[in-house]
Amino acid sequence: MVDLIYLDPPFAVGSDFEAVTRTAAGTIRHFAYADRWESPAAYLSFLYDVLVPCRELLAPDGAIYVHVDQRSSHWVRCMLQEIFGLANDRGVIAWVLGNGVKTRGQWGCAHNDILCFSKGKRFKLRTERPALREPFAEGSVRTHFRNVDASGRRYRVRRVNGRDYRYFADEGRLVGSVWADCPAMTARSPILGQATGYPTQKPERLLERIIEASSDPGDLVLDLFCGSGTTPAVAQRLGRRWIAADIGRFATETTLARVLQSGCAVDLEYVEIESGQCRSAVQMCNLMGCQDVVEHEAGHVCAALDGRHICVWPSGVHVDAAMIDKAVGAAQGRKRPWAVATSFAEVAHERASLWRYLPETVCAASRAAIVLQSPPRLFAKLAGDGALAWSISAKRLRFKPDGSAALRDIVPTSIVSWSIDQLDSGGVLACGCGTPPEHVDHPHPTGGRLTLRVVDAYGFASECMIDGEVPTVTVRRGAKVEGRHS
Repeated sequence: MVDLIYLDPPFAVGSDFEAVTRTAAGTIRHFAYADRWESPAAYLSFLYDVLVPCRELLAPDGAIYVHVDQRSSHWVRCMLQEIFGLANDRGVIAWVLGNGVKTRGQWGCAHNDILCFSKGKRFKLRTERPALREPFAEGSVRTHFRNVDASGRRYRVRRVNGRDYRYFADEGRLVGSVWADCPAMTARSPILGQATGYPTQKPERLLERIIEASSDPGDLVLDLFCGSGTTPAVAQRLGRRWIAADIGRFATETTLARVLQSGCAVDLEYVEIESGQCRSAVQMCNLMGCQDVVEHEAGHVCAALDGRHICVWPSGVHVDAAMIDKAVGAAQGRKRPWAVATSFAEVAHERASLWRYLPETVCAASRAAIVLQSPPRLFAKLAGDGALAWSISAKRLRFKPDGSAALRDIVPTSIVSWSIDQLDSGGVLACGCGTPPEHVDHPHPTGGRLTLRVVDAYGFASECMIDGEVPTVTVRRGAKVEGRHS
């Protein structure tokens, strides 16, 4: 059973969001997710399907916090009251963003709502913890806390129902429903070291307060829209167990990299669940707006798109060169075909551009929901003194809301482990977590053939020969990603 659930779903703002990462090569923009919906009803139906199972997952004394804004707060609260019961409505937290407002035609909304519900009558609210306290105003301390105990602590005494209660000034007062001391900008501050580049990242102090309020060390925390990974990062630091999930590829990559780099010893298992957006190759073609869709007995689908011949294979099918040859043989002079697969072929194909479908979003209201990525191209060179030069690149194809396709060169940023392997002996020269370093401890062995292998957050491995030979790409599925940092 889950002790605490925190949900920060899309807000139905009607636009797309991009993440920004900065590398030595400059600023790189990544598509994060689309927050477009056919109607308010479609958005609320999606949330309802998430909230109902959440109640079943909660422990009897568990709580759920749902983070929304003024667009949907009233609707979502009504749904939560229906699902969890009116008696289990534990209030609304107004999180003050601290960013100021720019709206002139109406009152600018300067806060988000965090709706809190419990599963039953028992409800964890650990009000004694420092994370739920804030300092008293200086004037209040001078006026009311005039007593000093033997250790020098200032306190006041209040008599309630014939009994005296002692309150210490240094303990602070319990925070109420307005939280103005967790400004959103702290999540993007380079000084505090929290920034990941994810567009809707929340500050760690906000999640720290929620986790400390309604869970204990060892409890299980669940976040189904983990985004930048703030919830699992804070839960790990506070000694909670956690489960994090997100349908966005960039969110998953960001979360995994953040946890692996947190300085805590971790043993992670990554599980990929098929997106409900594209349950079949036919549905994929329909979402892309293809024409002349034909489903074949072999399981793939052929169709026409923007003057191209396109072939789509369902999830779990490993596509090889022979399969592509057979499928694109009917191109008949059209533009270079596209082949879309969830598993890459071992070799790049001469006749077709091979792409992997990325389930970036749950919103299929437009073709903007479809994102494809080419196999990565990896290059590496290792000098005799151990200096390692390497690079990786790929292309991303995304359909715009107007139906046109945008092609962009990208640098994959999701690498979570690397190794330099010796082909002749089958041994490993060097390996590690994260991206490959600029220098390895062991020199280049004379006459030895070496390969650089990198693995991304989804368990896909890219491999190339070292020292400038023509790169080849191999992709294998892997369910477990392990990393350990001292």
